[in-house]
Amino acid sequence: MATYEIKFNQNTKIGKEIFLFLQQHNVNIKLKDPTKMTEEEFDAKLQRAREQYERGEYTVYDEDFRKNVLGIE
Repeated sequence: MATYEIKFNQNTKIGKEIFLFLQQHNVNIKLKDPTKMTEEEFDAKLQRAREQYERGEYTVYDEDFRKNVLGIE
């Protein structure tokens, strides 16, 4: 049994069609989400944020910004 790696964006029209084709033909599919961070990447990002906070490099948004710009109640 051979293993092939095919990279395509499953959110595009052609990507959805390829994905459905493979599913209909009972092909074993493993999806890899490139947007997920590893635990080490997450920890490094969190550490950088903590260091920025300690240096005073952060912004505080008021309630009006949150409601009017971000649309969060």
